[in-house]
Amino acid sequence: DCMTCDKCIPVCPNDANFVLAIPKGQLAMERLVANGTGWSAETTGILALDRPWQIGVFADACNECGNCDIFCPEDGAPYLSKPLFFGSVAAWADTPDRDGFAFEMRGNALRLHGRLNGRTAYIERNGDRLRYCGEGFDLHLDPADPAGTAKGRSDGPVDLTPLRVLEIIRT
Repeated sequence: DCMTCDKCIPVCPNDANFVLAIPKGQLAMERLVANGTGWSAETTGILALDRPWQIGVFADACNECGNCDIFCPEDGAPYLSKPLFFGSVAAWADTPDRDGFAFEMRGNALRLHGRLNGRTAYIERNGDRLRYCGEGFDLHLDPADPAGTAKGRSDGPVDLTPLRVLEIIRT
């Protein structure tokens, strides 16, 4: 319900709030299901991206003073409700009760860790393939054709919503 009025950005004494450019549009939310010969994709809904940007919070700089909440015309303090971006995977891991993201370089590959609705996953791009790993699955795939290219293991259906969100943030 964020109006993206940006009032929380200039009032942060630690400069922790920032604008994150997100392309407007709609994303088909899918899940991959093993079908015996490979994978098939099932559409589970649509994620509407109606705003050209979102507000993020650099968690390492936020001291949760609440100043952004005073100026926010919406319910829900930005420092508590906005996506948190951590400066290290260790800081992200030390905050398991909050959703957020952390980038990590692993050799030549960039890994983005994410916690969405309490569930963790990461994506790692190395060349034209993407590794998507989370609780109960570890897949290598092309995000343009996940059902046709997925290889790996899964304990059941794999929700691709975190993959899509992480890929938008990564790019």
